[in-house]
Amino acid sequence: GRIGEAGLPLLERGFETGDQYLQKQALSSAGRIGEAGLPLLERGFETGNQELQELALYGASWIGEAGLPLLERGFETGDQDLQKEALRSASLMGEASIPVLKRVLKNKNLTEKIKIDIRKLLNKWN
Repeated sequence: GRIGEAGLPLLERGFETGDQYLQKQALSSAGRIGEAGLPLLERGFETGNQELQELALYGASWIGEAGLPLLERGFETGDQDLQKEALRSASLMGEASIPVLKRVLKNKNLTEKIKIDIRKLLNKWN
C-alpha cells in the first residue's frame, strides 16, 4: 500500500498473472495509491469473481469521489453480498457518497435490508 503510483505497473503485472493471490494483493493495494489505481480496481470488478469484486469496491472507498461510479456498479449488480460491500465502502467514504446512495435507492435490485441500511446511513449524515 505504501508504494505509491510508481508501484502501479508492478501491481498491474501481478494482477495480469491470473494468480488469485496476486490479484487480491494487487487490488488490496490499488485503492491506497489513489485515483491512479482506479482502472485496476475496475478491472478487478469486471472479472466477475466475487472476492475480487468486493476488494475492488473496498479499494474504491480509499479513492474518494472518483471511486463513486464503481460503488454504484456494486449496488447495481443485484448481488446482495456485493451490495453490502458497496454500502460498507460508501460508509467508509463518508458524505461524498450521499449522491450515489440517494440515486441507488431507486434501484429495483436492492433488497429491503440494503434499502433500510442506506436510509439509516443517509439519516446519520443529514
